Amino acid sequence: MDPTVEDSAYTVLLVIYRLTFHPLAKFPGPKFAAATKWYEFYYDCIKGGGGLFAYEIDRMHERYGPVVRINPHEIHVSDPTWLDTLYPGPGPVRDKYAPSAHMSGVPEGRRVGKKLDDCVPVMTERKLAAFGTVDHYIHRQRRSAVKMFVSKKTVKTFQNSICNTVEALCRELTRFATSGETFEISTYFLSWATDSVAKYLENDTYGLLDDGQRRKDWQSTIDKVVELTPVVKQFPFFMPFVLKVPNWFMRIVSPDTNRVLLMHKRMRSTARRYLSLHLAAEKTDPQTPTDELSRDKVDAYRAILNSNLPDYEKQPDRVAQEVLTLLVGGSATTMRVMSRVLFHFTSTPHVMSRLRSTLDAIMPMPTVRPELEVLQRQDYLTPVSMSPSRILMDPTIYNNPYEFQPERWLGPPAQQAHLMRFFVPFGRGVRMCVGQKFEFELCDVDRVRDVDAKRDCFLGQPSKESRGVRVKVRERSG
Repeated sequence: MDPTVEDSAYTVLLVIYRLTFHPLAKFPGPKFAAATKWYEFYYDCIKGGGGLFAYEIDRMHERYGPVVRINPHEIHVSDPTWLDTLYPGPGPVRDKYAPSAHMSGVPEGRRVGKKLDDCVPVMTERKLAAFGTVDHYIHRQRRSAVKMFVSKKTVKTFQNSICNTVEALCRELTRFATSGETFEISTYFLSWATDSVAKYLENDTYGLLDDGQRRKDWQSTIDKVVELTPVVKQFPFFMPFVLKVPNWFMRIVSPDTNRVLLMHKRMRSTARRYLSLHLAAEKTDPQTPTDELSRDKVDAYRAILNSNLPDYEKQPDRVAQEVLTLLVGGSATTMRVMSRVLFHFTSTPHVMSRLRSTLDAIMPMPTVRPELEVLQRQDYLTPVSMSPSRILMDPTIYNNPYEFQPERWLGPPAQQAHLMRFFVPFGRGVRMCVGQKFEFELCDVDRVRDVDAKRDCFLGQPSKESRGVRVKVRERSG
């Protein structure tokens, strides 16, 4: 039979199966979405520059109800009370949906089986970071290896180093205050966050705050990584392919992508060196790590190599991917949160006034470094996040969810417990407020265009027309 005829027949049978006999066929939703993932591809990679499928899902729920079939293999639930079922505590097994997991990983993919509907590749997971791990039990192992490393207790020991990078950021803000120049502040938040996270993860800093060109290059690189995530979700083979492309060629085609590949290569080299030291130490005295691998020294490489993970989980490629994921995840999310928090504080005077009063009481001089516990005891230093999630923006849970109201978290304990039950923003890490020393003025910043999330590129990205959060800064006199 003509191969073209075979392919056409297979496609027709596949569509009939998905719409009629598939286990998810009974769930409501657009028939086109149920028949093929090209529907999702169109919204995530083409329409409006991509990243719009999450908002198309919102439209589906408005039309079809709280449970919707959004592609041939996946249903989506918008009922907030179902959170505890989807994200239970220890016990129930929850594997991660493979296309979502592999957005952040570099899987070695291979297709197995020949069933009619076998169109989701089964991936080996030897090279994936914990965040990109599909299997529940493998994820639990990997997460345990870095859990203590990112615990509040461990991060607290690093507070002085974070304060040092905050002071470096303040020096840049002072320079702008002196010149009166308008600038886009997200780039500086990203540089501060990256330098802080890199120092914590690798015991080294990239010096982005001190190098204007590197700072711009890194912002461009992160923008490229974030915008590629919908593409990688649709085509899991993309990243493994890119990793095999020579650096000289990638430098010509996409300098931003090449910078990530070079960083991954450097991290592999570092992981390989640490692994050699680790193996040598085990041969001499397994109970006494070398000075470079001392448990008293903190970085991500030591945390993984000194963990109880099996040896095959400590290979350089996987360790490097774990460190890179932590670096990008910890810095890019912090940048986005800080930019939005600055916008909302600056555009809400009564909130800013109360925050300043709180900070003035615990930081009477800019040189004062309050302990983390002191900051956490202040009511108005509650974590704030803006997210496109239907749950975080559900008016039946959060009154006027699109208004910046930090005081909603200061009510009676029962009210706080209710709100916290549904508080599921993406992001983590230390958020250090730098507003004690400076006053900010927003310059041609439009909330809808420049701040609100309009594209789902793993991070909630503003519109393509966004100019960023542009500000002028001046030093406070009192």
